[in-house]
Amino acid sequence: MKVLIIVELISRDLLGFLKLKNALEKKSYNVFFCNRYNFIESYNYFLPQVVIAPQLYKIPGLKRIKNKSYLIYLRSESFASNVKFCYEDYLIQKKEIVPNAIFYWGKVDYLHFKKKMKKDNKVVHYISGHPMNDIWYKYKDAKKKGNKIGICSTLKTVTTGVGSNNPFKIIDEMVENKDFENASRYYNKNAGPEFYLAYENSFISIVLNLCKNLKNLSIRPAPYEDMKYYDFIEKKFKVEIDKSSNYLDWLIQNNTIIAFKSSVQITAYVLGINVINLEKIINPKILSGLNKHTLSFVFDKYFYQPKNLKELMSKIKSISFKRNKKIDKFILDTYSINLNKRFVSCDSIISFL
Repeated sequence: MKVLIIVELISRDLLGFLKLKNALEKKSYNVFFCNRYNFIESYNYFLPQVVIAPQLYKIPGLKRIKNKSYLIYLRSESFASNVKFCYEDYLIQKKEIVPNAIFYWGKVDYLHFKKKMKKDNKVVHYISGHPMNDIWYKYKDAKKKGNKIGICSTLKTVTTGVGSNNPFKIIDEMVENKDFENASRYYNKNAGPEFYLAYENSFISIVLNLCKNLKNLSIRPAPYEDMKYYDFIEKKFKVEIDKSSNYLDWLIQNNTIIAFKSSVQITAYVLGINVINLEKIINPKILSGLNKHTLSFVFDKYFYQPKNLKELMSKIKSISFKRNKKIDKFILDTYSINLNKRFVSCDSIISFL
């Protein structure tokens, strides 16, 4: 049997799908990879009996394979946030693209989708976990390689090419010159909601402050950011900007990570790495608009949240890792990861096929 897997994010998903590919090939499956841009060409060439897709609306041509191949929608994200509706819901409800099966990370999104789709009995709902999470166990068992302090970026707008100037440089100059009149000159206001841009301004300010006051820092940009914007802080503050293809290789180099609204916090926790969450340091008015209108990760509150930068600086070297029952339950319900007993997604997917 031929299986075609559509890989969306190389840096995040590929290792997990390679593990799945190897496991399937041991069972005599023929497994091939493609991306959303060359999906139709790949489909017509390989003629697979099974297609595994991480998303539905972003992949041109999925409608054309209806009744030709068994379509599995392996969700690329878990319901780790307040977002309980996605465009896939709409496509499925309108019968535009209806998969034969939906694979879920955990029971949280499983119960949500199954309830929404209870009238459609043809779709199979299955808790499979996600292959990329299987890789976490390998890194969890590995000996930690370093004691750096990592900053996980969650910038999505100002460092993705919407502005002509460098936001890190602009904000750094504003602080040095006490000039806050031109705070908007580096971005296009139409690029995103103002409250999200305000959050990113605040996040950059915090990052710059940490770069000036902490040593042994390593910053990991988000997958969609333009790396050229980080040249400024790399040169000025001698800060390491991580450019590795696999974020897990970066993660285990750190003793502590600083983050906000990032699922990397969960990965770090699974690997036994300290997590500091920035929520209480960000302006409450910005935070209110951000949580209400954009994205609120329910697990942010479970991690240590210093009240200000001074407290963060004083605690960062003395913080020690501790297990948290609330986080453990959240991980089990949302990611199907039991920290005491391994759940292997690849095995679960093979048993389904």
